[in-house]
Amino acid sequence: MNLNLKIRGGLLSLVILFVIGCSNRTEEKRMFGEILLMDSVLIERPLKRFESYGEYFYSYDYLNKSLIKLDKELHPLASLGKWGEGPKENFMVRNYHILDENKLSIFDTEKHTFKIQDFEDSVYFYKKFSVPVERGVQMDDTSLILVATERGIKLSYFLHSLKEDSYNVIEKINDLFNEENSALIYEGKILENNGFLIHTSYFSDLWFTYDPEHNILEKGSYIYDFEKPKVLNIGGGAMLDNAPLLIADAFIFQDRLAIVSNVSDRNNSDNRVLDIYDIESKAYLKSFILPNLNQTKASEGFSFSENKIGLLYEDKIYLFELKQ
Repeated sequence: MNLNLKIRGGLLSLVILFVIGCSNRTEEKRMFGEILLMDSVLIERPLKRFESYGEYFYSYDYLNKSLIKLDKELHPLASLGKWGEGPKENFMVRNYHILDENKLSIFDTEKHTFKIQDFEDSVYFYKKFSVPVERGVQMDDTSLILVATERGIKLSYFLHSLKEDSYNVIEKINDLFNEENSALIYEGKILENNGFLIHTSYFSDLWFTYDPEHNILEKGSYIYDFEKPKVLNIGGGAMLDNAPLLIADAFIFQDRLAIVSNVSDRNNSDNRVLDIYDIESKAYLKSFILPNLNQTKASEGFSFSENKIGLLYEDKIYLFELKQ
C-alpha cells in the first residue's frame, strides 16, 4: 500500500489528462443524480475505514492501531485493541467485519492473522495463518477468502476453512492474476456482500465478483476503457510506471457497488465522482459529482441508511443524501 499512497498524492493533473485520452466502451455517458450535503463532523483522530451497523459507526484509528466504536454524532464510545504483538493488539488492519454491535472480526495485514474480538477486549478466536495473508473477507461462520502476494509479485486468492484449517487455491480468480507483478497491476479493495466477494482494482480497469458456493466468477469494468498499467523493474524490485489512480475507494450502497472514482467528468474536471454499478449485472447505473470541500477531496465512503452516505475529507466526515 505504500506505493498507492505515494502515487495518490500528486496524481490529479495526470488523471485529468488521462480522462481526455480514454475511450468510452459503450458510448454511454455518465448520468448524474443530485447529491445534497446534510451535515459535517470534525474528526479529532486519524480515523479511516468507516463502516456503519445499527445505531453505530465504526472506524480504524491508524495512529493507535485500534478499532473505534462511535455514536451517530461520531463521538467515540469504545475502542478495541492497540498497537502490539499480542492477540488483543494490532499492527495493521485493512479489513474488518462487524458481527454485531459489540463484536468484530479482524484481519491484520502485518501479523497475518484473523481474530474475533469485542469492545471489552475479549478475544473469542485467534488464528495465525501459515501463508503470508495480507487481507481477507469473512464469508460465513467457518469460511474466509484470503489474499496473499506470492513469488513474482502475483496476487493469490485462497478459500480457507476455519473448521478444517485448509487452504484451497481459487483457480478462477488466480487465472486473472497469472502474470508477474499482478499484485501491483491489480491491487485493490476487497468487499463482501450477500455471500459474494467483490474485488475492485485501484489502477486497472477491472472489478469482479466471485460466488464461492457455486464457484462462479464474473468480471466487470469501469465506465471508461483504460490501458493496463506498465511496470518498471528497478534493481531487485518493481513499481508501477506513473499509473493513474482510477478509484480512491469502493463500498456497498443499497446492495450496489459504489466507486469513489478519481476519473473526473469532462465538465467537472477538478472533482471526484461517485459511480454506482449493479453488482449482479455489472452494469453502470448512475453517478454523482462529489464536491470539493475546504480545498479537499473525498477519499473514502460508507453507507449508513437507505439513501445516505458518509464521505471522508481528510479530518472531516461529510454526510450526504443521494437523490435517485
